[in-house]
Amino acid sequence: MAEKTSICFSIACVALLSAALMAQERQPGSDALTGLPDERGVYYRTASGWVGLPITVLMPFYDGTAKQMFGAGPRDAVAAMPGAHAAIRIANARPTFYLRGFSPGSRLYLVQGTEREDYRELRMTERGHFPPSPRLRATDMQEIELAPAGANVVTIKPHADLKPGEYAILSVPEPRYRWIHLAFAFGVSSGAGGAR
Repeated sequence: MAEKTSICFSIACVALLSAALMAQERQPGSDALTGLPDERGVYYRTASGWVGLPITVLMPFYDGTAKQMFGAGPRDAVAAMPGAHAAIRIANARPTFYLRGFSPGSRLYLVQGTEREDYRELRMTERGHFPPSPRLRATDMQEIELAPAGANVVTIKPHADLKPGEYAILSVPEPRYRWIHLAFAFGVSSGAGGAR
């Protein structure tokens, strides 16, 4: 009798331990991460699977206007992304992106760009900081919601619906290189609806 009780107790312990380990492995939202690529990047989930946003390294160049030559006001800088429109177009005005390889403490920004004939630009200003480093304009920045989604994955979502246009998720690769940004570009199509 004692042997049967011992075997039943052992089986119950193994079953409880297995259930606890499986529950620990399964994090909230892990179903949403199924199939997410392992490479560092920014991803958007479509009906057909995951789409990686193309990356562009941005280095702002100063605008050579007379205002800056005579030191009247802050210096303006422009960072350009190739192409009049982003390759990835999204029909959702409030998309959720999944960022792999970025810690929740990373400085991430969602910025609206300006369409030009054959490129998109992000405008920045310099306010006399030393060392000089162009800053994104507050009028172009969109408020975002960041949340951890799993091991080494965070989500970024606009706080409000985005207007149709060109956008980029920006990250600074290292704090000491504040003037260099990694841009992950996308566009929001006209007629895009909000998240449902």
